Amino acid sequence: LLGGAVVYLVLGHKSNSCTMDSLTSCEEVFQSYGTQLIFKVYADALSTIAVSTLWSALFYGSIFLLTLGTVFSLIEGFCTVIRDSWVASSLELGRSTIACYVCMAGFLLGIPFTFDCGSSWLEILDHYIRTWVLFYLGLLQCVAVGWIYKMDRQMRRVGKASVYTYNIGCFLAVLVPSIVALVLTSNGHTTFKSCIIAFGLAAAILIGSLVSAYILMDKDRVRKTKRNSFWTLIGWHGADNLRKMINSTPTNRWAPNSFNSEFDAFLSLSGYLSSLDSV
Repeated sequence: LLGGAVVYLVLGHKSNSCTMDSLTSCEEVFQSYGTQLIFKVYADALSTIAVSTLWSALFYGSIFLLTLGTVFSLIEGFCTVIRDSWVASSLELGRSTIACYVCMAGFLLGIPFTFDCGSSWLEILDHYIRTWVLFYLGLLQCVAVGWIYKMDRQMRRVGKASVYTYNIGCFLAVLVPSIVALVLTSNGHTTFKSCIIAFGLAAAILIGSLVSAYILMDKDRVRKTKRNSFWTLIGWHGADNLRKMINSTPTNRWAPNSFNSEFDAFLSLSGYLSSLDSV
């Protein structure tokens, strides 16, 4: 918030101090975005204050330290994932070896950004990471936790065919209506009409997948497990398992989807947040 306020203050000051002689430099500042804000807008602001050399050194030194801390966190994230995977266990890779390989790969991948067109590549990469990669990463995490994690438990209780039919149907109920809505909107249909058609199509696909999955249930396994077969099919058992591992730390008898347990978890979260506020 403070950084955004400083940017607009500098742009406003620049617009009031522009002359015909400095019009080119003003346009360069006005058209700055992304990483250019640091090297154009902030640089222009620092040049207007007293002892600008000292403040510039302090500012860009803090930017360097901030970047260094970000790199540490990114490398630690990559190393943790590789360390917990079968690759590290099969190749018997230690933490220092994995960190060395990750740093070397990052160094080699970062070399193209030092070329003359590196800033343009960085802007393109930053744009697609912020707009698309993070969105699909969050979507895939939801899919992994909601439909893939603990899927083997569902298969043991209702059968593979039923579980695969329901999971694929849920995926198509999201993908197909989204594509249809985009196509209808691009062809001149109103947004409201496109959303109504998309929601109707999603409901039809989801209901059809539920009916088909229920028909394909392995009745012998359902009788042996003696559980609610419908909840076994549509329940998010992976998410409930993660919630149970997290919330059962203070309470050994915590179980998901029960009022007392959910209320205890809410009180625990409220107490934790209150302790943070007091600190």
